[in-house]
This record gives sequence, structure tokens and C-alpha cells, in this order.
Amino acid sequence: MLDRIRDLHKAGHDLSRGNASKIAPRLVAAAERLLGGWGRAVQEAGMDYIAIAEAARRRALARRAIWSKERVVECIRKAAERKEPLQAAVASRMHPDLYGAACSRRYFGGWANALKAAGIQIQRDKPGKPGEYKASLTEWKVDLLLERISQLAEQKYSIDEHNVQALAPTLYKALIRRFGSWAEALRAAHITTRPRSKRLRRIRNA
Repeated sequence: MLDRIRDLHKAGHDLSRGNASKIAPRLVAAAERLLGGWGRAVQEAGMDYIAIAEAARRRALARRAIWSKERVVECIRKAAERKEPLQAAVASRMHPDLYGAACSRRYFGGWANALKAAGIQIQRDKPGKPGEYKASLTEWKVDLLLERISQLAEQKYSIDEHNVQALAPTLYKALIRRFGSWAEALRAAHITTRPRSKRLRRIRNA
């Protein structure tokens, strides 16, 4: 068990309990059963668990400040365009912040859900040979697009076309690609009146 923890550490995995329970749930359960806790097991494996947990806490705070659903989607799509492997085990190691945001209940609640929202389909190139995958890009999920535009309206942000185009270009382009025009996007979201303008905070995009 301790050797397995060391292997995860050498592979660059975040060993905080929250992340470890996602990538190695049986290992975490065994550590808690046999050693009384995951933190204690990490300590016995030779790592400073207090420092690991604190680093994870800081990353979580940073994610809350910079992530949004559309940013998660855009980062995943860009990774797919670069032909990076997107299976969960690899993404959690290569892009821990993106993976953590995607799996957060605040956003998608799981990597598979985020891939689906981003229009990513992962297919094995050669059946029977693990690790050989390709990702194909499709359109954003319609319900995600409508959810985001409805959220802007509900929060009384100005959903004037020029404002959204300037401040949320990724979202705007996806809406236009899917619905053909801003008016059609508003109709699809059942938005018939524009709320009063309110100064917008910039919506971050990758």
C-alpha cells in the first residue's frame, strides 16, 4: 500500500484526500481501514501530508476565482485540438486544475460530464491496446449554452449582443455557431426582454 502511494507521488498525482479518492478509491479505503486515515498513510509513505493538503486548499481557492463552465469547456476543447490524451487518468495528471474544476459539483461534477458538455467523444483507435485513444470534437451541448445565457439574464447582467461578444467571446461564438444569430439564441433561451444594463465583470475564457 505504501509503495502504491509512493508510485502515485512519483507519477505527479495530487495526493490530497479529495483527489486521491477519485483516482485510487480502493487505496484510500484500505489506508483508512488499516492505518486509520489517508493522511497518516501518506505520512508513513514519506510525504508531508500537511503540506500536500495545504497546497490542494490553495489550488481549490484559485479554481473558484478563475474557472467557469465555459472556461472548462474551452480548455478541454483546446486540449483536444492539440491532440492531447483526454482519458481521466492522464488528464488528472497533466491538467490537475482543469480536471479538478471539471469534477467540482460547482461545474460538471465529473470528468465524463465535462467531456460530454465540451462535445468530446473519446474513441479507442485500436481495440485491445490501452492508452491509444483519439478525441473527436462536436458542438457544445445545447443545454449548457442555454444555461449560461439564462444565467446572465437571471443575474441582471446586460445581455446586449455587443457586451456578450466582448466579454464572453467563447460563449458568444458557440451560441452563434449553434443558433445562427443572437436573436435566435435569445428565443431558444426563452428570453423576450432585455434586463437593464449592469456593469459586467469580465467572464474569463481560455
